[in-house]
Order: sequence, then structure tokens, then C-alpha cells
Amino acid sequence: MKIKLIPLSLAALLATVVSAPSPVLANGAVFFDEEGEHEVPDGGTVYFGSVKDERGRAVVGAVVEIKVKGEDGEYATRTNPLGRYVNFRVRNYIDPKDVEVKVVMPGYEMVSATNRSRLKVQGADQEINFVLKAGVAKPAAAR
Repeated sequence: MKIKLIPLSLAALLATVVSAPSPVLANGAVFFDEEGEHEVPDGGTVYFGSVKDERGRAVVGAVVEIKVKGEDGEYATRTNPLGRYVNFRVRNYIDPKDVEVKVVMPGYEMVSATNRSRLKVQGADQEINFVLKAGVAKPAAAR
């Protein structure tokens, strides 16, 4: 029985290709990008999460809309290539109970919306994850 050894140069190449993933912070700092484009302004609350299909695959380009009761307009953002979104334009004095978050993606309907935030109070960051399935297009909403 012969045992083949991997050449040292191939082992070094594999070690550089297979590296440890970047850390993911609870506030979403590295979760979304590494360039600091999503720094939270003073007085803002972070709404973030993911949009995936029933198989756990990212739904890229889904529009996540945030509407505050009693306000005109809404805050919208799109999911990135990993199916993640972040929005920090809701003011920190707004109660999360007065905020509706929904996902719009043509050709999909909502299976579930889960708010994983420990605190659902003014100023606390809100993580809301959505699961969609291909089918009749209906907006997916969470409160």
C-alpha cells in the first residue's frame, strides 16, 4: 500500500484558500460589508436581517420596505448577494410596535417572518428574518 503525500506548495495553497470566515457582529457591522458603509447615524435604529427561500438560499434583490404608522412614505432597501438587508433610517424614538416591515419580491410569497430581537423597545436594533417561497406574489410583512 502506497501513501501519497501532498506537496508542501499545494498544502500552502489550500491553507490560503480555505481561511477562517470574517467575524459577524450583532449590530451588523461586518455582517453586511467590510467598508463601513452602514454606520448608524446618531438617533437611528438598525433594522436588519435576511431574506431566504424555503431551502435556505439567499433571495437576492428583494425589496425590504419599512413603514412607520402615522408617517408618510417608507424606508426601502434591497437585499445583497447574501440575501441580507440593513436599514438604519428609522429614528430611535419610534416604538417597534408602530413599524411594519415587509418584503416585496415578484414571484414569491411569504412563508414566515421572524423577529429575533431580544428587546422590542424604542432604540433597540431589530433583526427580522424572512422566508419566502416561489409562487403567487404577495408582500411578506412583519410587525
